[in-house]
Amino acid sequence: MFLKGYGWHSLTGSNNFKEAEMAEYDNRNTFTLFRNNKKTDEKHADFNGTFTDADGNEYWLNAWSRTPKNGGEKFLGGTVKRKEAKKESAPAKRELDDEVPF
Repeated sequence: MFLKGYGWHSLTGSNNFKEAEMAEYDNRNTFTLFRNNKKTDEKHADFNGTFTDADGNEYWLNAWSRTPKNGGEKFLGGTVKRKEAKKESAPAKRELDDEVPF
């Protein structure tokens, strides 16, 4: 949507539509949640997704649809867990032979 009297270049500071369209998206302080279609147990989350904080750290999100015991409106409750860097597998340990062959 364009504002009346403003062209694309007025809003973006660019005359090039493609340049403005290709700008990098800042996803800090954003999250996404998706319905968990792979849920096989009642304990599994109803929704899962990711969150990126202002410093660029990423977190896993899990959310469950809840109904209050007093009968109020449904709500989402959940957990946040920081994504761990993938650890490289350690080389197999070689057992040392204590005997000296001389």
